[in-house]
Amino acid sequence: MKFSSNCISLPYYRYFSLSGDKALAFLQGQLSCDVNRISDTQAVFGAYLNIKGRVITTLRLLKIDGKLLLQLPESLADIVVSRLARVAMLSRVTLTPEPELTTLGIIGEDTIPALGMDVIPQVTMSITQSNPDSALVRIAQAELFMLIGSKKSMTPFLKDPSPVDQNVWLYQLIQSRLVEIDTQTTEQFTPHELDLSAHEAVSFTKGCYVGQEIVARMQYLGKLKQHLQQLQWHIPPLRSNNAPLYDQEQKIVGYTVMICNVENEQYALAVIRDGAKLNGGITNENN
Repeated sequence: MKFSSNCISLPYYRYFSLSGDKALAFLQGQLSCDVNRISDTQAVFGAYLNIKGRVITTLRLLKIDGKLLLQLPESLADIVVSRLARVAMLSRVTLTPEPELTTLGIIGEDTIPALGMDVIPQVTMSITQSNPDSALVRIAQAELFMLIGSKKSMTPFLKDPSPVDQNVWLYQLIQSRLVEIDTQTTEQFTPHELDLSAHEAVSFTKGCYVGQEIVARMQYLGKLKQHLQQLQWHIPPLRSNNAPLYDQEQKIVGYTVMICNVENEQYALAVIRDGAKLNGGITNENN
C-alpha cells in the first residue's frame, strides 16, 4: 500500500535521559530487554512490566551523543517515570525530562538523504548519526525508521500531524507487528501474548527484572493458548483498542491491541485464542 506522506511528525513520544554510574544496571533490573546490548550504534526495544508479568508499556532505549535516553509513549510517560523514579533513587540514578527532543517517522529509504542523513542503518534497531544531536534508528527491517533529535535541528521537517498521518504510522507498526501500548491496553497483556521476543524485547537469560518470574514460567513450563494476530475488516464496525472480539457463537475469543483506520478499512493487532473462528467480517491475515 502506498501513502502520500513518507515523513510523519510523531509528537506521541517523550524522552528522558538517565544519569548515574549505575544507570545501565538499574535499567537491567527493571526492563524485560537486555539493556547491555545498547551502544552508540545499537538501540534496544523493550518493555516495562508489573509484578504479575503484564506489560505496562513498550519502550525504546538509545544513546545520542553519549547520552542514555528512554523513549516512552506520551500517554504513559508520567506513570512509568513515577514508578521507575521510586527505585532509581536507591541506585542514585536520575531521570531527567528531555522536552527538546522530538521524533520524525520515516517510511522508506528514499526520503532519508533529503533529511541530511548520510548513512542508513541496515540492521533492525541499529543507529547512525550524521550530526551530534540527532540519530536515525531503523525500528523494523521493512524500511521503517525514526529520526530522533532536537526540535531546533528538525524544524524544517516537522508539521502538525493529521489523523491520516497518525493512522499511516500505526498501519506501518501493525504490518511490522510492533506493539505500542496506550492507556487502554496497559497492564492487559503479557510479553508472550504480544510476541515481544520476536523483536528481542525480552531476554530469557539476563537474570532478574520486574515480572521476570512470571515470564520465565510461561517460557519454560507454560503453554500459551492465545497469540498475537494481524486482522482486517471493512468499516463499519469501528472498533477501538482493547475491544472484545467474538466468535460465531458470540463468545469473546480475544481483544484488540492496536488499531488504525486506512481507506475505509481497519487494521489491527489482536490477541486471539488459538483456533478461534472470528465473527463480524474479520479477515485474519495470519491464516
